[in-house]
Amino acid sequence: MKCLQCQTDNPPRSTRCQKCGSPLIPGADDPTASSVGLKEGVDYPHPTHHYDTEQILVARELVDALLEGEDCFDELEDHLHQMNDNFKQFEQQYAANMQKMLVQEAGKHPEDDYNTKLSYVLRTGLKVFDEGQQAFRTFFETESEDADELEAAFHKVRDGNDYVCLALEMAQQRLAELEAVIEARESEE
Repeated sequence: MKCLQCQTDNPPRSTRCQKCGSPLIPGADDPTASSVGLKEGVDYPHPTHHYDTEQILVARELVDALLEGEDCFDELEDHLHQMNDNFKQFEQQYAANMQKMLVQEAGKHPEDDYNTKLSYVLRTGLKVFDEGQQAFRTFFETESEDADELEAAFHKVRDGNDYVCLALEMAQQRLAELEAVIEARESEE
């Protein structure tokens, strides 16, 4: 497995780079996290568009209003807390179970890149969303008036949301494919 930091080739199933010590598997620094390791030569998916969920649209409206000078600082902060709570709930109730299942399936079907792709997209989304939330916290704590800082925080949150939505889309597509295979088998019997 190639290290993403220093490009050193490492033995299969390594969790840390032998040269620089960087984690080779997303979440390797967190002993409670389970994830499928990145594979060399796999084209990992990235969102190709923004998923305009209701929460993202409301956040965009509040950010725009704040940038236009409206006094909605507290409303934006409350909305972002609610978004964070929703993401944490999703992470605890669904993402952890998805990751466990992906790890199990990756061991059974190592030639199938779907598991590592979905794991990558899901973990990236949760990580980027968290980075955006941290950027917003910093913005609120410092009571910054820097429009670029506010925009950057929003873009991180939106990008994290996009990755998580893509992961859900990928999972739904895979489920539909599996249902079609099962239906075909049943009709042959």
